[in-house]
Amino acid sequence: MKIAWSLLLLAAALTVDGCATTPPPARGDKPGGPGAPAQQTVYGPADNSFNLSLESNSLRQGDRKSVTVAIYRNVNFKGDVTLGFGDLPKGLSIDPGSPVIKRDDTEAHFTLTAADDASIGDFSIRVTGHPSKGPDASNDFNVTVDKK
Repeated sequence: MKIAWSLLLLAAALTVDGCATTPPPARGDKPGGPGAPAQQTVYGPADNSFNLSLESNSLRQGDRKSVTVAIYRNVNFKGDVTLGFGDLPKGLSIDPGSPVIKRDDTEAHFTLTAADDASIGDFSIRVTGHPSKGPDASNDFNVTVDKK
């Protein structure tokens, strides 16, 4: 009987865990916010924290593209998050340079522009989310720039 109850509790725990709305951290993904752990948690997202998610993008020299940054808010994280970007390759620019994801929003948008002479290749750009309290979150944003 003890084994049956143990199996039932294990199945219930696995079912609840499968219902989480926060995706598993991606490579390069680091949570932020007041509840973010100093080290990666072993099980589940930290309370009062958030993660950022971005899709890989590609564009040609001389093109512009709208890009979306999604925020996944874990339990009790309600703050605004200001985004910042690491070093950009030659000829790439972002507008606005510091978009804000407001406390009631789930995403922010910016325009990625490749100048006519932008560097060609695959690039990884660090995106950092700075909350009003707690440590920053970060994730890598992959961009491919092709010749005109």
